[in-house]
Amino acid sequence: MLVKSNAVKIIEQLMKYFIFFFFIQIISFQAFSQQINKTINGQQFSFNSGEWKKVSTNGKLYSLDNEVITIKFKSSQVQDFFSKHGLSVIRRSANGYYDLRVPRNFSIIELMEKISVDTALVEIVEANTIGHYGFTPNDPQFLNQWHLAKIGMPAVWDKIKGNSSVQVAIIDSGLEIAHEDIGKGVDAYDNLWK
Repeated sequence: MLVKSNAVKIIEQLMKYFIFFFFIQIISFQAFSQQINKTINGQQFSFNSGEWKKVSTNGKLYSLDNEVITIKFKSSQVQDFFSKHGLSVIRRSANGYYDLRVPRNFSIIELMEKISVDTALVEIVEANTIGHYGFTPNDPQFLNQWHLAKIGMPAVWDKIKGNSSVQVAIIDSGLEIAHEDIGKGVDAYDNLWK
C-alpha cells in the first residue's frame, strides 16, 4: 500500500476547498444577478445586478436616490410618524410634500414598503431617481421653467413630441409679440396665427 505524502494530502485538501469555494461563488452570482421585480404604490422597481432601479412607463431603468424619499401626508399630524420611522425632514413644500432623509439602516425599497402600508396617514410615497430623462425641448428658457418638470412634462414629451397641426389659443389680456416662441421664433417661423 502506498502512503500519500503530506504534499499530496495538502493539494487534495486545497482542491476540495477550491471546488467548494467555486461552487459557492456560482450560487452567489446566480442569486445576486437574478432579477427581482416589485410594485410599491403603483411604482415598478427592478433589482438587477445588485441594485434597485425604478422602471419608467416606457421600460427604462433609473437609479434610485437612496438617501431621500418624498412623501405626501393626508394629515398634518406627522411628528410621531417621523420618529417612528427614524426620518428627518430635509424640506417641505407648500402643497404638503416632504423630502425626508432615509435612515442608513434601511434601503429605500424596504422603507417604501414599510411606509406604504400606513394608508391612514400616507397619501403618496415616491422614490427619487437619478438619471437622464429623455427628450428635452430646445427652448432656451426650459431650465427656468421649473413647473414643467414638476408636472411631469419631460415624461410626456418622451411619448408625444408635438404636432404642428394643433393650434393653441392664448386667452389673455396681452401678448409679447417679440417673444422668441411667438413672433419669428427660434425656428424662424411666424408662430402667431393672424
